[in-house]
Amino acid sequence: MIELKPDLLISAASALFALLSAAFALHSARQAKRQADAVLGDIPPSFSVYQRDFEEFTSHATIVIEIVNHNRRPMLIHELALDYREGIIVFEDGKDTASAIISLLRASRNRAHRFDIPLRLAGCGPNMQPEKVGLTFCCSWQSEVPRRPVEFGVRGEFLLDGDRTVYLGYGSTIIEPPKHGW
Repeated sequence: MIELKPDLLISAASALFALLSAAFALHSARQAKRQADAVLGDIPPSFSVYQRDFEEFTSHATIVIEIVNHNRRPMLIHELALDYREGIIVFEDGKDTASAIISLLRASRNRAHRFDIPLRLAGCGPNMQPEKVGLTFCCSWQSEVPRRPVEFGVRGEFLLDGDRTVYLGYGSTIIEPPKHGW
């Protein structure tokens, strides 16, 4: 049997406490950096997707892509790409019939849109509300496709002003089909 001497136990306990203290200090330093980044406005922008409540009688779901620039520097969005399964039609939420038809025609062509001139969201200074944009779309199911929940995602490609690094932002949600549609 191994005999443990008191000085060996004290050394092992001291090493264990030193290791735990170093881990706690590292965790505290990371949290302090996160808080300092937030105060200085060095927080990455966020991309999110959510579904609005259904209107009374509708055959489609309304989804919103929300982009919020929490960073102090302006954000330049170069591309937005939508990701969803076949058999789903996604089109811009038009307020009149003509714009709805035009958006349906656009939706049938491609799922990604590259901006000729980047979409710019202003930066957010201290004690200011972040700049945000909400893009509203409608989602419909083709007649031969079963009306069941579908995953919907968005990928954004953007730059922060003064930076040459291309960043990617992602958001996704599950879209529920309306139960009382046509």
